[in-house]
Amino acid sequence: MFEVLHASLLNFLEMTFVFIALLVCFQQRRAIGRSPFYMAAGFLLILTHLLDAAEIRGVLSDGLTFRIGNAVCYLPVLGAYLVVYMTLGTLAAQHIIIGAVVLFGFYIYLGEITSLQCNWLGYSISSGLSGSTIDMLLNSARRDVNMATLLHLADFFIVPIVYTKLRNWKSPHFVAAAGALFAAQAAGVMPLVILRLGTGVPFAIITGDQIARAVVDLWLSLLIAIYISKLETEEITGQTSPLDLVFAFFGSYGRSKKLEENLREWENRYQKVLANVTELIVILDREGRIRDLNHAAAKKLGKPGEKLIGFKLFTRLRVTSPEDFDPEKLPGQPLRFKCELDPGTDNVRQLDNSLTPIKVSDSELMVLVGRDITDELRSAAEKQALTEQLFHAQRLESLGVLAGGVAHDFNNCIHSILGHVDMGMMMNSDNPEFCQRLDRIGKIAEQAGHLTSQLLGFARKGKYRVADVDVRKLIEDSRTLLRPHAANRVSLHLDVAEGDWHIQADAVQLRQVLINLLINAVDATGEQESGDITISVGAAQDSGYPFAPPADIGDAKIENYLFIKISDNGCGMSEEVKSKAFEPFFTTKPVGVGTGMGLSMVYGTVSHHQGWVHLDSTLGKGTTFCLYLPRFTPQEAQASE
Repeated sequence: MFEVLHASLLNFLEMTFVFIALLVCFQQRRAIGRSPFYMAAGFLLILTHLLDAAEIRGVLSDGLTFRIGNAVCYLPVLGAYLVVYMTLGTLAAQHIIIGAVVLFGFYIYLGEITSLQCNWLGYSISSGLSGSTIDMLLNSARRDVNMATLLHLADFFIVPIVYTKLRNWKSPHFVAAAGALFAAQAAGVMPLVILRLGTGVPFAIITGDQIARAVVDLWLSLLIAIYISKLETEEITGQTSPLDLVFAFFGSYGRSKKLEENLREWENRYQKVLANVTELIVILDREGRIRDLNHAAAKKLGKPGEKLIGFKLFTRLRVTSPEDFDPEKLPGQPLRFKCELDPGTDNVRQLDNSLTPIKVSDSELMVLVGRDITDELRSAAEKQALTEQLFHAQRLESLGVLAGGVAHDFNNCIHSILGHVDMGMMMNSDNPEFCQRLDRIGKIAEQAGHLTSQLLGFARKGKYRVADVDVRKLIEDSRTLLRPHAANRVSLHLDVAEGDWHIQADAVQLRQVLINLLINAVDATGEQESGDITISVGAAQDSGYPFAPPADIGDAKIENYLFIKISDNGCGMSEEVKSKAFEPFFTTKPVGVGTGMGLSMVYGTVSHHQGWVHLDSTLGKGTTFCLYLPRFTPQEAQASE
């Protein structure tokens, strides 16, 4: 009796040691990895089948025995599996199930290979059992092993289900673990009971195996409850066990390698981010020297990154805002500023930057993140210029509508005056002095009529007689008409390119346009001893100015236009005068000298002919009016006829 008790106690201690060893491997998985735990569990499963196949049993009492493999090897694995599920969740439990299935498949494979080898012709063993005997033993053990394996796999599904259900009912860990293990035991008995009932073979429900498993289940449930409660306490208090130091010492090399790999991975990510961003990222020391920079910054600075290390960045920057920023005294707090890169060169770039201080180890560094806003500023300036042009065109359009209305009403008044003048002269033909005064009134009214014609031309409501006009002849006629105004102090030069320069226009109106521009040029050179006026004609692409037709002209092609350019070296215009030059009644001449309708008539007439005027003038350096008009070739004239 004493020997039986001693053997049972020894088996019980072995089972406890195996379970605790599995828990230690699981607890130290972060230090030594998960492989030792999974390898130990797999080895115990294989050992379970080997011990069961060899029918190695322990003795509880006379007539009651139990399987050593099931109690000492398998149940600790099942308990450890339950701990894995309780602490790591479903995914980790699935990994154990998959490993058990792989082991079972490997066992079947080895059994089939061994059986096939034993049945080869001429197979013999030098000593011990014959091949046929080994094959018989394998076949007899295989059925039991297959049944046991299926029951074990069923346990892996039953245990977590029952445990979860009991925990949902607020059961303690001990009760939930014991319930799960006993449920697995009951599920393993049921197929045997059904099989024995179906075959009529007598059986006993209470056996040594069932008693031993029940005792082990209770003991394992107690150990699991203690372990889980201890684990929860450690997570709250942050305490560690003495074994952590041992495993940390022996596992320090592996952990350092893992940390090194993680560090290398993050360094690669950091380098990829720096290399691919379009913003300039520069790390500076407190003296403004470059410690590191990304590819975009090196490209903007025009040198390879390694040649810029140690270079003082602010020697190539000119800070534009804020004005109190001093590159020699870098701030201790984040700062945003704008600057110019390489000012004074042809490749100056505008940058919007943020400067942030950081501390790395014992070094104080600055991180500069810059964004190139040159194109944005250029686009904003172009947008502002287009907006101003639009406002200017709208203002001129409004003035044109107003001028047209005023001109019509004023023209009716003039015709009425002229009619009354004629009637007065007829009624007082015998009074020459009175008729002379009426004739003077009529001439003044006719001059006012010319003014209304100019207003109507500006408003695009004048009457035009369009015909084929040779620009060469038009310029010759205009120059002839200018001679009485020019005197000998003005030199008039012609620069007409080779070719046929014809337009569809009203010759009288365009001649008046040229005369107005030439008279203005003569007046602009009035204070000089000698003035130079140049009239140029050529293709639009040779004008020397950008081809920028107004929006209302539509799709204008540069090859279909010519230019007439009138330039002088006179007093020029200020920016304010240029902005109002084409407005009706605006003039810089003294009162009584000019009406302010000359340039407005020029603008209206050229616009009516589907052209536009480009004004270029600098105060003290002269003025140029460049008229763009659509060309009309002789071939087009013949086709129209």
